[in-house]
Amino acid sequence: MSFYRNEPGDPLQVLIPSETGVSALRADASGFSSLHQFDVPWPAQPLSGPNLVITGSPDAPVQGPTKAFAYNTGSWSEVWQNSEVRFTPGLISSERGDTVEFDHTRNRLLITDGTALPALPLPRQRGKMINGFRPFIEGSELVLSDGTVIGPVPEQVSGTGVRVYTGTINPQVNTTSFYLLTESSLNLFNRESVRDPVILRTEGSISWPVFLDADNDGSLDVLYVDYGKNSLEARNLNGGSLWYFPLELPEGRRFAGSPLVADLTGNELPDFVIPVQDSLSLSLYAFDHEMRPLPGFPLYVGSVTAIDHLPVHPLIVDNLLIAVSHTGDLKAWTFSNMGQIWWGGHYGNEPFNKVTGRLESEGQAQLPFGLLNTDETYNWPNPADTHTHIRFQTSRSARIEISVITYGGDTFYKQNLETAGGLPEDHYIDTSAWGNGVYFARVTARSEGTTETRTFKIGVMH
Repeated sequence: MSFYRNEPGDPLQVLIPSETGVSALRADASGFSSLHQFDVPWPAQPLSGPNLVITGSPDAPVQGPTKAFAYNTGSWSEVWQNSEVRFTPGLISSERGDTVEFDHTRNRLLITDGTALPALPLPRQRGKMINGFRPFIEGSELVLSDGTVIGPVPEQVSGTGVRVYTGTINPQVNTTSFYLLTESSLNLFNRESVRDPVILRTEGSISWPVFLDADNDGSLDVLYVDYGKNSLEARNLNGGSLWYFPLELPEGRRFAGSPLVADLTGNELPDFVIPVQDSLSLSLYAFDHEMRPLPGFPLYVGSVTAIDHLPVHPLIVDNLLIAVSHTGDLKAWTFSNMGQIWWGGHYGNEPFNKVTGRLESEGQAQLPFGLLNTDETYNWPNPADTHTHIRFQTSRSARIEISVITYGGDTFYKQNLETAGGLPEDHYIDTSAWGNGVYFARVTARSEGTTETRTFKIGVMH
């Protein structure tokens, strides 16, 4: 689900895709009105610009023309259609709203009249330009705007809708970096070390990511659903888990899409809204910044056709939360104290379908510490069963040595790592073969002649 509003004073139009086309409804606090149906069956995500552009998805059994529509004096009219460009295996996107880019194809059109521009040398998908920098996928390779070739992408894009997507992010104020998203992994790149990305792999498919400074530490974080584990994950750009995450659901319920993030209550802190399905119904769950359930939730949306069938993704815009069920029930809720909207739709807030992570503010300064932050050096879960994570944070790049010692003083486990510093990181350890009892973990950080160590207990209980 998305929305259209060409000018600030225009009415809000909610766009709802279905197998038969896209429905546009005017929405306000009093309800929905003025239904208009755009005849483009099996649509991809529409592009809202000066004109509304709709094309087919690779799943469409019949590929029709790409069409553009304009809204004037209270009604919609068709502006142009192009029968040569019929669908895109990715999103249709745009840099400034003047050119339609059919991601992962060679095709481009002028948004004003549908005129085809010269074909690109290779199929392309590119991220948003930020501070003079952006990533590209050209053909089968990931490249940067400065000419650096990172290498082949791990999966190939095809007409069946395999997702491979890159985008620009600014990890901290006045910096830029990028990510690569596939069906089952999210790769986070630091421009200073592009050959060594943080790779977040999942046990199944992964939702589209959500980028914001979730813990207000002045650095961008990423949230996503791991559908294989049925968990909502939140990590910093070093891959370390945030406090209060992962979030898991009771048996019989499944996450059904990425979270939306907005200040629903007016306290200037983020709240997280996420669709959840069981065998009978679709509901919206909401949690505050410490992942405590918000009063008044969950909100019932409607019936489901199958628990594994993902619904149309909900939307937050203005002071409205809008959702639609599998069977076509459309509902909206008004939040009179709505504050900032960090991530209002499936693909974020960036216009023209460029999925981008922007840092909204500098956030709060972290508490000062030396080389090793003892408050962020521990293990979780504790006690451990099949696994645990060793957590650590250094103020700068450092060499990390992790040792696990038995009660009798024997070194049971040892691992040496390199860390870029700045953000907490987690190191996974398989404890499934460890005996029950208490172990001692020692984390040592070394950098520029400085050595700092912290020791703590690990309990194992099977």
